[in-house]
Amino acid sequence: MVQFSSDIAGANAAESTAKTRTKGAAAARNAKLAIVLEDMSQLRGYVQVVANQAPTNAAAIAASAGMLLRKATGAQPERRERHASRPPAP
Repeated sequence: MVQFSSDIAGANAAESTAKTRTKGAAAARNAKLAIVLEDMSQLRGYVQVVANQAPTNAAAIAASAGMLLRKATGAQPERRERHASRPPAP
């Protein structure tokens, strides 16, 4: 988490510099943002592994990491049937 916080601080500083329109600042900011996005992806993966190991506590684990669980989406049979019974377009 220390590295993640450090990377966020670096991205914020790079954003401030980019606002001055200094040559090359936008590219540096984009590189810092890419690092933060990678950090976030790794953190999400870690939380998912921990939550999968304790499915009954998954919501609490995600919440303690400041995240939400994604609702599972599956095929909705009633919706498929409704589309199947629709007359063909002219």
